[in-house]
Amino acid sequence: MSGKEPQSRNDVAWIVGVGASAGLGAALGRRFSKSGLIAVLTGRNAQRIETIAREIEAAGSRAVALPGDVSSAAELERLAGAVAGLSFARGDLQCWQCRARHATGT
Repeated sequence: MSGKEPQSRNDVAWIVGVGASAGLGAALGRRFSKSGLIAVLTGRNAQRIETIAREIEAAGSRAVALPGDVSSAAELERLAGAVAGLSFARGDLQCWQCRARHATGT
């Protein structure tokens, strides 16, 4: 993560995006970060999440990449712990989830 740390853990608004490695999830991460929120991006594709976080920071906003699969209880617990451990993990929190289901033939 780049940029100055907030003066207080309560001085910052941030958002956790689940499914933020592509499509609508990635677009929302970019959009929310432009509005001043710190985007915490999660998704299964670690390389893609990290690339999107770098793009957001290169545009002058703040982002954190936390790859993981929230369909796994153990991974969800790990991600929750990682989010809670972030230096700015206080103050306002918002969360969004973007997920696509693909139909399979029978």
